[in-house]
Parts: sequence; C-alpha cells; structure tokens
Amino acid sequence: MKENFEFFLNAVHYMIYKEQVWSNKKIEMFLNSLFSFIPKYLFTPRMKIRFFRRQIRARKETNEYMYGKHYGQSISMAHHLFGTFYSGYTMFWSWIFIGVINKFCSPLHVRGIIAFIVLGIPLAIGYLPAYKAVFSHDRYLIFFKQFERNDKKWHRKWKIRSIIFCAASIIATVLGFLLMVAIEHL
Repeated sequence: MKENFEFFLNAVHYMIYKEQVWSNKKIEMFLNSLFSFIPKYLFTPRMKIRFFRRQIRARKETNEYMYGKHYGQSISMAHHLFGTFYSGYTMFWSWIFIGVINKFCSPLHVRGIIAFIVLGIPLAIGYLPAYKAVFSHDRYLIFFKQFERNDKKWHRKWKIRSIIFCAASIIATVLGFLLMVAIEHL
C-alpha cells in the first residue's frame, strides 16, 4: 500500500513537472519568435555572428536553470503546485472543522486562535506522508528516472490521472468551504 501511495504521488508530481517544462518551452518559443526581428533586421552581419554564438553558449546554462530537475525553475514550480493540489484534500477537513468551531465558539478572538490551530493541524498531518513519499532525500528523482523510460501510453494515462487529481483537489477545497458555510448557518 505504501509503495502504491508513493508511486501515485511521484507520478502526479512528475506529470506536473512535465507540464511546467512544456509550458515554459512554449512561452520561450513565443518570446523568441516575438523578438527574433531584432537580430535579424537590426544587427550587422558581424554582430549577428557574435550574438548567435553567445546565444548557443547561454542556452546550456539557461536549460539547466529553467528545466533542471534539482534546482530548476520548472521543478520549483512543480513542487509548489504539487503541494498546493495535495493540500486541497486536507483543506476540505480544515474548512469543516472551522465551521464547527465558528458554530459553537462565541468570542471572536477565541474563535480566531482556535480556527488558526485547527486549520494547521490537518495540513500538517496531511503534509507529512507526502513529504516523506516525494521530497524526503529527493526521492522524486529516483521515480523520475523510472518514469522517463515509460512509453507514451503510460504518460497519457498518468496525465489524465494527474488532471483528475488536481481537479478533485479544487473541488474538495470548494466543497469543504461550502460545507463550512452550511454548518455555520444550521
């Protein structure tokens, strides 16, 4: 069971990373095409040669900065998005607990302190298994190597599952909020 949970979370994290790489490359291609007229029409032939040589050298550094799996911009954004979507499920319970607290606690300052604590407890408890499965000792890198070897059919299947995971997280958060409001007004 633990291995399936780790595999699932790492597969979702990998798909979020791949989507980040894809979107960053699309943005980069758009910006390059948008500004390509500058060297093409405004540079002298000698300036063009120097510009394109520098651009080739800078491409290696830029690729590591943008798409690196250890400290790149895409992996950092994937970490944050994965954490956001994963915490959506625990937010469901947090909203419900806050609704119960708001229903039964009358002083506003006491309600605020208790709600802050209750909001954090499910998030902290829910974050620990995900941290251990994905981020502890950079475990995701081991899974990433395994996932890169899989075929297109596997990638398509897990892309759909990842989209469902993210959409269900948003639905759970909104549903928890609506239940909180319903509990308060009972």
